[in-house]
Amino acid sequence: MTLRVGLLSTANINRKLLEGVRGTDEATVVAVASRDRSRAEQFAREHGIERALGSYEELLEDPEVEAVYIPLPNSLHVPWSIRALVLLCYMLLLAWMACRIPSARGGRRGNGSLEGRSGCSG
Repeated sequence: MTLRVGLLSTANINRKLLEGVRGTDEATVVAVASRDRSRAEQFAREHGIERALGSYEELLEDPEVEAVYIPLPNSLHVPWSIRALVLLCYMLLLAWMACRIPSARGGRRGNGSLEGRSGCSG
């Protein structure tokens, strides 16, 4: 079974992930999102990605996306990682997510717990 991945931005680092994905049957990038739809469309065309979305929220709500790669600036890792974990099972984040305990506790329940909120089935 092939894991369907979405890219949460058009950052240059995505090129490295795309290189790796092209070398396997186990994952494929199916969508890319940007705060600017035209940037997402251009990136998708350049890299052979089937869908371009005009917001990060659209990507996280896309039923075809099973995992998300989050190559955002460090200051955005925590909020977007929490959103991804609430809606999806899998995410790839290549940096520290939280430097302080308080920033890791910003989940919807107020105590850092995402129990019962993830899209994971098992």
